[in-house]
Amino acid sequence: MLVGLIEVSSGLVDFYREQIRDLEPGALVWGVTKTETAGCMGLTFGGRDVDDEDTVGLVDFGSVPASEVESKAAVSMWLRLFNEERDRLASLAVAALKAGVAERQIQLAEQQGQVVGNVIRQILDALLTVVVALVGRMGPAEGWRDAFVTEWGRAVAEVVPRHLRLLSSPA
Repeated sequence: MLVGLIEVSSGLVDFYREQIRDLEPGALVWGVTKTETAGCMGLTFGGRDVDDEDTVGLVDFGSVPASEVESKAAVSMWLRLFNEERDRLASLAVAALKAGVAERQIQLAEQQGQVVGNVIRQILDALLTVVVALVGRMGPAEGWRDAFVTEWGRAVAEVVPRHLRLLSSPA
C-alpha cells in the first residue's frame, strides 16, 4: 500500500512540476487573486492577470460587464500544491523505509539472485554430464575436438533455454 501511495504522490509531483513550467516566471509569486463582475465575485486561478497588468483595474470582456481585477503578491496555487505534495512524498518515503519496504525489496532481489544462481548451476551440471558422456564415447580417437565442439553447441542450445524456461514455470 505504501508503495502505491508513493507512486501516486510521485506522479502528482511530476504533474505539478509541469504546471509550474507552463507559468510565466512572475506568475509564481504574483497574479490575479479575484475578479468582480457586476456585483458577482469570482476567483481567477493559475496566477495570470487577464488584462496583462499587475494592478487593480477594469477589464472589458466584450459583452460581459466590466470587471474589477485584484492582483497581489502571492505564491502560485501550483507552486503551493507542488511543495505540499513533495513534502508528502518525502514523508511517505520515510514511512516506507521505517516499514522495511526497502529491506524487503533487497531480500527479494537476493532471492532472485539465488534462483538465477541455481539455474546456472543446473545448466553447467547438465552440460558437464553431456561432456563426460561424449568423452567417454569418443575415447582417444582422432577428431574428438570437432565432435566435442559440435555436441557442446547442440547441448548449450538445448539445455540453456530449457532451464531458463523453468524460471517462469510455477513452482
